[in-house]
Amino acid sequence: MSSLTSRYYDTLLRHLSTKDRAAFLELPGAEEGDITQVLEAYPNAPVDVIELLRLRDGTPFELPILGWHNGDFWEGYSLNSCRDIIGNKSRESIIDFYGIDYIESEGDEIFDPRIDVTIPMFRRLFFAADTTFYQLYVDVDPAPGGTVGQVIRFAGDGDEWLVIAPSFADYLQQVIDAYGYP
Repeated sequence: MSSLTSRYYDTLLRHLSTKDRAAFLELPGAEEGDITQVLEAYPNAPVDVIELLRLRDGTPFELPILGWHNGDFWEGYSLNSCRDIIGNKSRESIIDFYGIDYIESEGDEIFDPRIDVTIPMFRRLFFAADTTFYQLYVDVDPAPGGTVGQVIRFAGDGDEWLVIAPSFADYLQQVIDAYGYP
């Protein structure tokens, strides 16, 4: 296990309530066959994502173990399972969903220019979600100016597509910092 995943795991266990920690520790890790399928679909999947899946193959919505600090509040996200990740088969792109006219009229405020709006959604590793509106992706096909592996946040209640970290490792460090790792 990488030192980053290990630090995250230790921080998470200290952060969870006694009840949530017990529930989390009962969850199984991913089976190697499922990990293989994720790696076949996403050969450039970040090592830390794979290590998290090996530790726990997804978490229920009642047990968000990831998150993002959105200025005034913390958004909790559950880790998707390997099957959830592989099940992301949407061939629709952001441009297919919204249309070019809307994207051009809204511009950078809603659609981060580092995100390629033309690629199908299944080409992004969908690793986390909340119960309603928010989703997190690892972007392996960014637009010019973006970084392979950048983390994208989709906010469905405001239709916002934003790069929140240049890599999954940077994202995981943000979560550790938010949890107050010493």
